Amino acid sequence: DDLPKIIEEIQTDVIPEVLAQFPGVSVQFEGQSREQEKMLGSMIIAFSVAFLCMLILMVLVFRSYAQAVVIFSLIPIGIIGAIWGHGIQGIQISLLSAIGVMALSGVIVNDSIVLVDQMNRYLRDGQKMEDAVFNAGLARLRPILLTTLTTSLGMAPLILETSRQAQFLIPMAASIAYGLMFGSFILLILLPCQILALNTIRLKVMSLFFQGTYTRESVEPAVKELKNNLVFSDDGKETEHV
Repeated sequence: DDLPKIIEEIQTDVIPEVLAQFPGVSVQFEGQSREQEKMLGSMIIAFSVAFLCMLILMVLVFRSYAQAVVIFSLIPIGIIGAIWGHGIQGIQISLLSAIGVMALSGVIVNDSIVLVDQMNRYLRDGQKMEDAVFNAGLARLRPILLTTLTTSLGMAPLILETSRQAQFLIPMAASIAYGLMFGSFILLILLPCQILALNTIRLKVMSLFFQGTYTRESVEPAVKELKNNLVFSDDGKETEHV
């Protein structure tokens, strides 16, 4: 657990003095430090690929780049909660903390998808924009809170474990538990506000640059897709009738 602190002290205090006394000497970290750097590089690549795949899938499902970006914008909120949890527990941020953050990001994204998908369903059912957002929050409040509660309680025994064998896993558990508790609470407040703000921007853009009369509901991708499907269905019926 003290390895990052020791390396930092060596880099800031020891190495400059050695290089000053012996200009021809070069410094290279080996062993556990080098392995951690290699693993961190691999994790960054893996996380980037997973991030891109999730983004593409959400764009295909929601038919909206903006909604996908709004969902991903909530990941940093969970990371803040994970860092806050490390401070409360007095835990050093380590490689396993980053692994926990990767798992945390998936749960935060999943909770956000559930809420946005429910809102889109209500919009397709004909509800007003504000009602759809409000009712989606009510409908998904219990599942999101239960997911947060059960996951966090499941991590609690590991976080509270004092044996040496469990110490290296505690940062991962703390990242997931604290990040999920903080991120889910903020998600339930911030995500509906972001969706309504995005809807307002869409409405203003459509009104400024395109002719016609638009409502808050008509500019939403879910409603547009429904109208396109209805038009396609009507055209198919007319062709068959002819």
